[in-house]
Amino acid sequence: MITPSGSSSHHHGEQITEFTDLVGRYRALGNSGDSTRFSPHRHESGSGFLMMRILVLARAEVQRFVGSRRGLVSLLAFCLLWYAALTWFVLPAGRLASGGAGAGIDVLLDEYLSLGNLLRWPAQEYAAWWVAALYLLPFVSVVASADQIASDRARGTLRYLILRASRLEILAGRFLGQALIMAVATLVTMLSTLALVWYQHQSLVPNTRWAGEDGVVPIVGLAALALWMTLLPWISLMALVSALARTPSQATRYALIIWIVLSIAAAWLSSRWGSNVVLDHLLPGSPVRTLLSRIGSEAMVPASIGLLHAAVFLVAAALVMCRRDL
Repeated sequence: MITPSGSSSHHHGEQITEFTDLVGRYRALGNSGDSTRFSPHRHESGSGFLMMRILVLARAEVQRFVGSRRGLVSLLAFCLLWYAALTWFVLPAGRLASGGAGAGIDVLLDEYLSLGNLLRWPAQEYAAWWVAALYLLPFVSVVASADQIASDRARGTLRYLILRASRLEILAGRFLGQALIMAVATLVTMLSTLALVWYQHQSLVPNTRWAGEDGVVPIVGLAALALWMTLLPWISLMALVSALARTPSQATRYALIIWIVLSIAAAWLSSRWGSNVVLDHLLPGSPVRTLLSRIGSEAMVPASIGLLHAAVFLVAAALVMCRRDL
């Protein structure tokens, strides 16, 4: 058996101990009629144990990301990028209402949204948030989720985890953990924009319609959900890349190359043929041009294509995980 060393060994040792403790508690609550002692060297059957192991792995993935240098660098980069987007793109968009937008922000927004679609949002800041997040968050998700499996394979800790969970459970747990991280990132962008609108338009807050079909909460909330759904294909694609890569650095290089190639291909195909159903189902990121013209619940249908992309990439990643040597 390959024994990990240093902080990685300590971290994964805690993770394995947590598996054993949770299973013991699960049995103590009477959820299983079998009184057989949990053996750390075999996999317990049943959907309850399956979901429990996946959730533990997802939580461990979040902790691993937040506690690692690479994760902290990614978080810092995200904070800086979004602060720049708020300062130089979202905030100036609010001046459109008074005709005081500068630095060509009105031209940029009109290029991506058109005036008709821009005025459909409760405030211009939300329209700018929608554009910025649709283009920025996929890049963040690629960088953040590139190393789901590769580092464990390089250190040998993947073999250690296999003793407590199956390969598919590890893949599902890592994917779920990264999806939760990007859900938090999406919420941060949405809540920061809401706070910015409240600060910029305090006199209008009492008259703002928050609920109902045209309310701020359902429009912006459903847009945020659709935005998160568009990130799932990128996370699942990075799970496949990480399963194929030998080292974390190799996974990151492959991730950046794939993101650049697919983004350019999707933009070129969209500009050449416009919105196309076949095109939207072909590449991750291709529905972005369609999503730019949608708000609220209207964005859910094109965003749901991301679920299909994510399923395809996860199946491919599962095949690689099952067939490749550790």
